[in-house]
Order: sequence, then C-alpha cells, then structure tokens
Amino acid sequence: MAIVVLIEDPELDPFTEQDMRRWWRDKCKKHILNGEIYFEVVSPVRYNAREGAKRLASFGVKARVARRPV
Repeated sequence: MAIVVLIEDPELDPFTEQDMRRWWRDKCKKHILNGEIYFEVVSPVRYNAREGAKRLASFGVKARVARRPV
C-alpha cells in the first residue's frame, strides 16, 4: 500500500493534469483502477501528497490523500 492523491472527480482536465505533473517535477505515476484515478508521488510522499491535494483543490478538483495498492 502506498500513499497517493485520489482524484474524486470522474474526469481530470488535461491542463490541470499537465500542471500537476510539472508541479511534481514529473515524479508521479497516474493509475486508473476500478474507475478510480490516483497519482503515486515520490518522497517525501506525505508532503507531496498533502500539498498536491491542496493544489488540486485550488483548481476546483476534489482530491484527497489515500492508501492504495500500486
């Protein structure tokens, strides 16, 4: 199990996804599993995940930190 940023909106627009990848310096992996979209982010994971969820909220995207198998 890993700490990830779970996207609660069904769709993530390409501009927001590109901006988040740039913000995480392309050190993230996007996963789609059972209809869930989440990003696995490299360490320090907790900081990057928590701040990433806050940044996504500033774009109007519902996101939260969760544990998921990767």
